[in-house]
Amino acid sequence: MKKKENVNVVVWTILVVAGAFVGCVPKPSPTSVGPGEIIPGGTFVVCEGLWRQNNSVLSYINPVGVTMRDVVSVVNAGQILGDNASDAIAVGDTVFVVVSTSASIERFHRVTGKWIDRLRIPNGKQPYRICYDGIRKIYCSLLNDDAIMEIDARTLHVTVALASVGPAPEGIASIGGFVYVALSGLGDVRVREAGSGTITILRTEDLRQVSQIVDVPNCSIVRADPGNDNVWAAFRNLPSKPDSAGGVVKISASTQKVIARFSFFEVRGLAVDSKTGDAFVLHRKGIDKISATDNSIRNIVKHESTNGADVWYSLFFDARADRLLIGNARQYVTDGEVLVVDQAGVIESRHQVGLNPTAFIQ
Repeated sequence: MKKKENVNVVVWTILVVAGAFVGCVPKPSPTSVGPGEIIPGGTFVVCEGLWRQNNSVLSYINPVGVTMRDVVSVVNAGQILGDNASDAIAVGDTVFVVVSTSASIERFHRVTGKWIDRLRIPNGKQPYRICYDGIRKIYCSLLNDDAIMEIDARTLHVTVALASVGPAPEGIASIGGFVYVALSGLGDVRVREAGSGTITILRTEDLRQVSQIVDVPNCSIVRADPGNDNVWAAFRNLPSKPDSAGGVVKISASTQKVIARFSFFEVRGLAVDSKTGDAFVLHRKGIDKISATDNSIRNIVKHESTNGADVWYSLFFDARADRLLIGNARQYVTDGEVLVVDQAGVIESRHQVGLNPTAFIQ
């Protein structure tokens, strides 16, 4: 399951007790859930499942709102996704899904959901986050190897097995011939190690470090916005400093310098509107929008989990409909849901998916 507050993979699956949902917007009736079908134009949802339970699934919400809970087993008889799916990207007509504990990258056809093949990651390595350079190369962070891997997107062959980056690489993004890698250091666990709490910037041509963004303790998420020449990153600060806020940094891709900083408590998700350059931040008390024009912050929707119930767990911006997709993990141990929210904060629909929805692909 998704990494929670700066601890290792085992602790990240600790469960929280039940509670009541708190929100400020009405709750429409849930969309009915049936077997569904993959109609082009929908949304794939990567659902982590629970660690060591082998119950990750790839759900699909078709354009008319009907959900297929488990694309892999429905479309590919007798097959399962594996243990602890953590991220995914789409390249052309192919979806790449990272399955961390199973140590593989799975390829599926984007239209049919048919399984194509897989890359087995050897020697106990743990693939975690993935990105695409927009040309041919895929980059994947290897959380427990302090490195990233380079892969040919067409052949799925590894072109660079290990490029060292620093302690506990998590989020990763590529833009303009560079790769940005968030080095969380697992929060307090490796905070004293060199590079912890930074974003390292590598050239794609040789994967050598060219620059570094500092003062981003426990950084976990990186998002590239090529159209607006920006990189956004979210950090969570340290558990040993509970009164200190984490936040978001906005980086110029041209200068590789931070151009703005924003404070938020417990950032859980970050999404960017590639048309406007606006950013959306999921944090402890809801979702805020950061304006690309003046860096002003506006609350979109208020939400705070109570006693671990209805935990908003992930965030995605649907550029096709100018809507936000929120992954609700609920209490982590039952199936989650995806909430479709407009920019006025109104929940337009809800869709039942697998356990712990963590990433979205369109």
